Amino acid sequence: MARNKEILIAKFGTKCVVNRETIAQNRVNRHAARQAELLHDYRLGIVSSGSKGAGSRKIKSHRPDLIGKLDERTLTAIGSSSAYHTWRRAFGRLEHDGRSILTAELKATHDDMDRPQEGRSLVEVFMDCVNNGIVPVFNILDILDQSRDELGKIKEGKDNDFAASHLAQNVGANTLMLLTARVRGVLIDGEVEPRISIGDLDEYASHFTGTDEDGTGSMISKVQAGSAALMSGVERVFIGSSGADPRQILSGAQGTQVVQ
Repeated sequence: MARNKEILIAKFGTKCVVNRETIAQNRVNRHAARQAELLHDYRLGIVSSGSKGAGSRKIKSHRPDLIGKLDERTLTAIGSSSAYHTWRRAFGRLEHDGRSILTAELKATHDDMDRPQEGRSLVEVFMDCVNNGIVPVFNILDILDQSRDELGKIKEGKDNDFAASHLAQNVGANTLMLLTARVRGVLIDGEVEPRISIGDLDEYASHFTGTDEDGTGSMISKVQAGSAALMSGVERVFIGSSGADPRQILSGAQGTQVVQ
């Protein structure tokens, strides 16, 4: 029974899904195929970046006169549908227990998730999906979210790593997996650290090497988001490569586990 399985949230950064500033269907297809294998053991939710990259690509292709003139909220609004439908097509090619895998697009602001009525509604729909083998694909509702400044830039501590952490906390997820495109886990002086403790974050932060995304979602952000999730009741947090077998990450064979 799906209801007896643990809940896992897998977050994909921009570079995991974008190639040359557009959503890459072939990349998302590979991600979906790997994640679909987890449906045997988990109730799965996806948090995915890429809306801004898809919007930027559309502007460059169709309205180059607007390059550099639109704030990030507008770009994400333009690219949002492309980002979601790439995941819908990717999972739609696959089956689980002899049935096609359906997806659902979920959006909310950070404030929505904290409000009793809106937050409860989000959780109810999320649970209705995962309890019935439907994969919810979540992203922040950028145009209404107050975690951006007057120029549309994401404020510190409000990127999609924290969105995934926030969602995991709200839905009572057991496991949060923050996936990167460029590094295999938390690098300390160039080497992957299998485990990193919240209490050691300040000591190790200056030794972190490598970043994941361009401008948002740095490795420090991932560890901080993972730490917030652990402190709010999420049982396990992992950071690893989106190109790895997620079962290897969850077993501790690859990547980094963040622990209290």
